[in-house]
Amino acid sequence: MQVFLHRRAIIEWAGQQGAFPVQKIDAPDEVKLSRPGGDEAGWRRVGWEPFFRALARRRALVVVDDSGCRILPREEALRELPPEAFGPPWWQALWHDIWLTRPEPK
Repeated sequence: MQVFLHRRAIIEWAGQQGAFPVQKIDAPDEVKLSRPGGDEAGWRRVGWEPFFRALARRRALVVVDDSGCRILPREEALRELPPEAFGPPWWQALWHDIWLTRPEPK
């Protein structure tokens, strides 16, 4: 299980899965990622900007697990999901980035 917090991670995952953003016609804040052939009545394809605007308005996150992709409100995701789903703690991620970008000794 993994929670995607950044746009790039969502777009990369969707590209790998062949998924694209869709929006409910009568409820513009309701969005999800759909796969080809999974088009449902009442939904239309949209670009990434409307998709991310709707996520921001709803304060929602993209959660990927074995069953697929879900859009959950942030508060619900924090309550339901284990801390490991959100990735490493900030200090570990920062240390990892510093370690990767350090200059090589001469």
